[in-house]
Amino acid sequence: MKKVLVLLLLVLSCSTENKQKNSLEEDNLKGNVKSVREFSYVAVDKFGEISKGERKREDSWQRDFYKKYDDKGNKIEENNYKSDGSLGSKYTYKYDDKGNKIEENNYNSDGSLDYKYTYKYNYNEKNNWIERLELKNDIPQYILEREIEYY
Repeated sequence: MKKVLVLLLLVLSCSTENKQKNSLEEDNLKGNVKSVREFSYVAVDKFGEISKGERKREDSWQRDFYKKYDDKGNKIEENNYKSDGSLGSKYTYKYDDKGNKIEENNYNSDGSLDYKYTYKYNYNEKNNWIERLELKNDIPQYILEREIEYY
C-alpha cells in the first residue's frame, strides 16, 4: 500500500509540474478573472527614508498596475501608471493556440512603440516546444533550447 501511495504521489506531482501555467496561474489568481488593478507603494520609515536604503524618486512613491486577461487566462495587456496617475508604459501580449507567448509590445507613455519582442518556436513530436527564438524589433536576441525527458 505504501509503494502504491508513493507512486500515486509521484505521478500526481509529475503531471502538475509538467502543466504549462497561464498568466492567471503565474499571477496566483483563481476564477474567471478578466482584469486586475494592483497598487504598490514604497514603504517609508519614521525618518522619511525609503526602505532598503533607497532614496526617494518622484515617480517611485506609488505604482499602479492594470492587467487584462483573455478567456484562456493569458495576460493580454498591462498598463503601468506613475504616482501622479499618468501612464508610464503599456504592454500588450499575443499567444499562439498552444498558449505560448508569440508577441510582446512595449509602448511609451505617449503611445509610441518602444520595442516589440516576437517569439518563434520549434516543437517536438509531443507538441512541446524545444527551441524558442526571441527577436527584439525583428533582430534575433536569444535562442533558448530545451531538452525534455519523458517516462
